[in-house]
Amino acid sequence: MSTQDILTINVGGQKFTTRTATLKKHLDSRLARMLDGSDSEFPVSGGQVFVDRDGTLFKYILDYIRTDQVSLPPNFSDFDGLKREAEFYEMHALAEFLGRGGCRPTSEILELRFSVQEMHGFFRLFCSRSSTLETLATRISVYAEQPAINWNCPHQHQKPMIPVPLQRPSHHDVVFQCGTDYSAGDEVAASRAQRGTADG
Repeated sequence: MSTQDILTINVGGQKFTTRTATLKKHLDSRLARMLDGSDSEFPVSGGQVFVDRDGTLFKYILDYIRTDQVSLPPNFSDFDGLKREAEFYEMHALAEFLGRGGCRPTSEILELRFSVQEMHGFFRLFCSRSSTLETLATRISVYAEQPAINWNCPHQHQKPMIPVPLQRPSHHDVVFQCGTDYSAGDEVAASRAQRGTADG
């Protein structure tokens, strides 16, 4: 590989080094056409191509050229800015993808209800996205108090706890029945719900 095959692009003060063959992958883009030096937006200075644009966003443009995939960090929020940069470089497929809302986080509904029916308590967790519910179902544990055999025993300071199995009425629901047949009076046997240790 000769030095002519390697190109340094200075975008707003941030330098990126890539191969000319990489930029030629999208022949209809301005980045591919700048290689012949005909675009005044890309002057050559000190052996580098200078672009007066946002270098922070350009790294995502270059990554897309290299991989043909859009990879953004979870906390990324400047989708409109990235779309403008894609339009400037005439990366039409990328600009169209971002314009359709690609990679934008979608809102989801998460609802937790507690109800008592015939001396039985129920926690019902509803989520509009089933994948989120699957994750939550593995990280939530509910325990119910089990009646002790002998409450006069001096070594028995608290009621033993037993795990409560979950039910899946649908892909969007998880139900924990917290009341049991040994619930006394109006007291629901469920005493606590705790997040699993995987929650950190």
